[in-house]
Amino acid sequence: MQRFDFAKVCADVRKSKGRAMFTVPPILLLIAKSPLVKDHFSTWDDALSGAAPMGQDLQIEAGRKLGNGATLVRQCWGLSETVRIPPARVYSMGNLFPFC
Repeated sequence: MQRFDFAKVCADVRKSKGRAMFTVPPILLLIAKSPLVKDHFSTWDDALSGAAPMGQDLQIEAGRKLGNGATLVRQCWGLSETVRIPPARVYSMGNLFPFC
């Protein structure tokens, strides 16, 4: 894909039956608000957003369109590309580790 094409992303996700994605809040905003999204992301069982904070309202709204409404949208930011992210509670940043 030479440039971002949301319709193509939706078609590719539906075709490949993807189950998880690490993405950023603007993409989840597109998923949440776009009338184009129907059941394209119904196979997702994990969604992790990084790079920037995301509000609780967007987490809930995006979660309704992922995994038939059963997917918890988690978030992290701050060098998230370099570490394994532990499961976080809904609308939280995760756990604080004593060695960090």
